[in-house]
Amino acid sequence: MTKATRRKAARSDMKKVDIPPPCPECGAEPVLTDRSAVGYGAEGSGMVWTCSKYPSCDTYVGCHPGTTRPLGTLAGGELRSIRKQAHRAFDWAWKHGGMTRSGAYGLLSEKLSLPEDEAHIAMMDEARCRETIQAFNALKPWKSPRR
Repeated sequence: MTKATRRKAARSDMKKVDIPPPCPECGAEPVLTDRSAVGYGAEGSGMVWTCSKYPSCDTYVGCHPGTTRPLGTLAGGELRSIRKQAHRAFDWAWKHGGMTRSGAYGLLSEKLSLPEDEAHIAMMDEARCRETIQAFNALKPWKSPRR
């Protein structure tokens, strides 16, 4: 896909409102709001989907830049934390592990037996995130213990 095609797709996405499924924690409907509502104020503008019971129900997911399309599924604090750990392990593979980002997604798809279009950390539950961490940490070279 060319840059122009991606930009055109992103512009058409801005016209869509893809509502994520109900909150996995409490079942309430998601609400679209500004990122500053969840403490992202200084990190830039954009939108985020939160549980309609936020902040008492601490689940949310960010949106793709310039769109209302969720990056994944709503997640509470624990799941967001494990997803960040999974991303650190995954990112190491393509930034420092000698593979391309595309290659890392291919490996993720293979290791989790998922189609590539479903192999995204932002859509994973805790168990899949732990599988991801284990799979990508196994690629790291052994380090000698500190003395």
